[in-house]
Amino acid sequence: MKRETMFDDEILRLRDRLAELEIGSADYQHVLDDLKKLEMLKERERKRKWYNNIDSRTVVTGCMMIAQTVIILNYEKIGFIASKAFPGVIKPKI
Repeated sequence: MKRETMFDDEILRLRDRLAELEIGSADYQHVLDDLKKLEMLKERERKRKWYNNIDSRTVVTGCMMIAQTVIILNYEKIGFIASKAFPGVIKPKI
């Protein structure tokens, strides 16, 4: 298992501790509560990274728009720039 955050070692330690305890005991419940809190903090830290909030459709649409523009400009480099192809280019909806 790859350890990505500072919480991973503690989560693994608590999981091992849970296996040793009797289900339903007070110690089991305390360890389980601590484990839930650590998992929540780990998830919050993962969501905080900026690149996880980028929608993949946005990236694909942006790449398609750039590719269309480059293709049109390279085609029109041969002759004159009529720019009649630009109305067909996808316009971003902001």
